[in-house]
Amino acid sequence: MKRMRILGLALISALTVGAAAQNAMPLKLVATIPLPGLHDGDFDHFAPDPDGHRLFLTGEENEKVLVFDTEANKLVHTIEDVKAPHAILYPQRS
Repeated sequence: MKRMRILGLALISALTVGAAAQNAMPLKLVATIPLPGLHDGDFDHFAPDPDGHRLFLTGEENEKVLVFDTEANKLVHTIEDVKAPHAILYPQRS
């Protein structure tokens, strides 16, 4: 019975948080950055570096990791010949 109460509380908490999140403003497009010389493929794995104002993108089909300057909104570096980069993690400074 105690398990059911905990499960019920967890469900109510999740629904409350979900409802509150829906009241937030939707995301808004503020800029676009061209991706020159890339083929079709997965570009859905990003790693932010907020302190360095950079964004890392893995181009899985292209065997590249792209580095963007988020202040200038441009591609600043390409790491080539990375075999099927999929996920990326950039450590945050403390």
